[in-house]
Amino acid sequence: MDKFYYKKQLEKARKSALDNVGTKFKNPDSKEQSVKQQEGLMRKSSSGPVEATSVSKGLGQSLMEAMHKKDLEEEARKSLKDIRPQYRGDATTPKGANVDELRSLMVAKGLPEHVADGFLINFADESGFNPDIQEKNPLVEGSRGGRGLYQLTGPRRKRFEELYGENGYTNSNQIDFMIDELHSTEKSAFNKIMKTGNKQDAAVAVLNSFLRPSAKHRKAREARYKRFK
Repeated sequence: MDKFYYKKQLEKARKSALDNVGTKFKNPDSKEQSVKQQEGLMRKSSSGPVEATSVSKGLGQSLMEAMHKKDLEEEARKSLKDIRPQYRGDATTPKGANVDELRSLMVAKGLPEHVADGFLINFADESGFNPDIQEKNPLVEGSRGGRGLYQLTGPRRKRFEELYGENGYTNSNQIDFMIDELHSTEKSAFNKIMKTGNKQDAAVAVLNSFLRPSAKHRKAREARYKRFK
């Protein structure tokens, strides 16, 4: 937080409120009193003109709380910009009950463990392992955007919903659909992924060959995946 900015805003609010003491806020009716009390401009016990110290304190506290809340929201947005909340890039492998289920489903379908982890690493960035998450701001204007574990978009999303319905975004359905893609329309990607020997390379292969996000996101993710332990 910019301390000078905060001080400037606080002084501005104080001056504006204090200029009105004895005029606008003098002898308010019961409705006005209630509003001013909620705004922190009048003490609840006050029955006359607002005291200058009360005004300053109320405004200062309200402004500080509002700016602190704004800072927390901004910090949260930054932390979610590149990596979803359930997984951080310095971890050896993703963890959690939902993650364990996804790994088991993929291994049961014949994927090696390091390849399953490569997909999980990407799922972390794509959806945070939320099987029914909807892309909030679609990159393609006018489209429905991505949905699900690996953000099915366009024809892939349409094909999935024709098979499983709009309410069919379960872990099992999506892994089944993914495996089907790997053995049919995404056979080339599957071959590249299966040639890898560790989860880092598998994650990069999944990213570049199977998911194929925009270049501006792909480069940063690839560099991060290669640093995994």
